[in-house]
Amino acid sequence: VGVAYNQTVTASGGSGGYVYSISAGSLPPGLSINAASGAITGTPNTGGPFTFTVFVRDSNGDTGTQAYTVHIGANILTVSPAGLPNGSNGTPYSQTITASGGTGPYTFVVSSGALPAGLSLTSGGVLSGTPSGSGPSTFTVLATDSVNNTGSRSYTITIGSNILTVAPATLPNGTQGTAYSQTITASGGTAPYSFVVTSGTLPTGLSLSSGGALSGTPSASGPFTFTVQATDPNFNTGSHTYNVTINLPPLTVNPASLPAATVGTAYSQTVSASGGTAPYTFAVLSGALPTGLTLSADGVISGTPTGSGVSSFSVRALDSLGNVGTRAFSMTIGTISLTVNPATLPGMVVGHPYNQTVIGAGGTAPYTFSIIAG
Repeated sequence: VGVAYNQTVTASGGSGGYVYSISAGSLPPGLSINAASGAITGTPNTGGPFTFTVFVRDSNGDTGTQAYTVHIGANILTVSPAGLPNGSNGTPYSQTITASGGTGPYTFVVSSGALPAGLSLTSGGVLSGTPSGSGPSTFTVLATDSVNNTGSRSYTITIGSNILTVAPATLPNGTQGTAYSQTITASGGTAPYSFVVTSGTLPTGLSLSSGGALSGTPSASGPFTFTVQATDPNFNTGSHTYNVTINLPPLTVNPASLPAATVGTAYSQTVSASGGTAPYTFAVLSGALPTGLTLSADGVISGTPTGSGVSSFSVRALDSLGNVGTRAFSMTIGTISLTVNPATLPGMVVGHPYNQTVIGAGGTAPYTFSIIAG
């Protein structure tokens, strides 16, 4: 309907001088047949199927006929969807356009305007490809059914460019078993922005919200590399690759300090660990124990010191999962060089007050005193 039509019918097998006419039925309204040439022309103004017979006579009176059915399509199809999503430069795009209200199958063409660079429309209605430009594109898709009914819809698609900046430049490392929370942002486009991980893997236990919140509690250690892409409402994009290391949680080595020891006097002290998963093993990481002392794998420092002075060393604890903790110790080894005076104490009388002071000599005051025998 409304589209100019031109089709010629011809005759053969007579003496020429053919004259054409319609002998049965009727041409679609708006069309006519030229008696001399057989040209059926005009602009249809009514849709539907029309059946008619063309009659031809030659100069000798010989005749022939041919019946035809012509479908004049009306603009009755509905093209869907009502709108198409925007796309991003360099990101594959695929949408399907459909039609309804006629008799399938339907074929689709772009009747005006132009598709975004890099996209194409199949006759089956699939609009796909990888956009290679940016900006808005307006075009009209025309659908035609099997009996020439038509329908069209105009679309505008905006192809965004890769202009967004994703921040921060780096993310802090985390610790296994310790809550982690960071926010990723974007700039350079039109808010609001949405965020997704496009490659790599987030640390186990973490997730990224569409608003850019990276949070959770890491459940595994190690290095992780992943890329976050931001997209704005106009399909502008930007991405950034992050490297985050999830460290094993440190252990706490106890006690905070070790008691002093004395040359020639047996010594035993146990160090322990907390914060990991037992069992723990212990070793001297740096420095050296006082001469005569050793550290067992289960954390017992024991032996009999053979030299005096101050010894500094670090003890490392290792749990069953490989978590590590250290503590630095400084231990003083003293010598038995003090003298207690007087050499003897005077006797006592039952019922009479007694007061006698013992003093220390040969070391560094102040002194402390205790009964060690008797």
